[in-house]
Amino acid sequence: RWKKPVPPQRWNQTLDSTFFGPACAQKTTMYGTRRDPGPITGFSEDCLHLNVFTSRRCRESNSTCAVLFVIHGGVGIFESTMKFPDETLVRNFVSQDIVVVTTAYRLGM
Repeated sequence: RWKKPVPPQRWNQTLDSTFFGPACAQKTTMYGTRRDPGPITGFSEDCLHLNVFTSRRCRESNSTCAVLFVIHGGVGIFESTMKFPDETLVRNFVSQDIVVVTTAYRLGM
């Protein structure tokens, strides 16, 4: 668990990145109270991911677009990037030509 991250293995085919990767392993109780992890669908130690949401204009033009880099809360113990539904990010930010980047990171347990 406490080893440094390793680079991913190379791949030759198209990488399907249309879904969130697994959430990092985390506690399911906080201060003795069980908590609902929300929309998390799986846990893994292989959980270091960036999710990038962008509009076609930002992707295909030479213009610059603002970037919103989101680090989820959870006091470093719980939650994941899945807390922010992609529909909400697209509707509120990407539709305004703001690139949104969310990150998954290992949580202290």
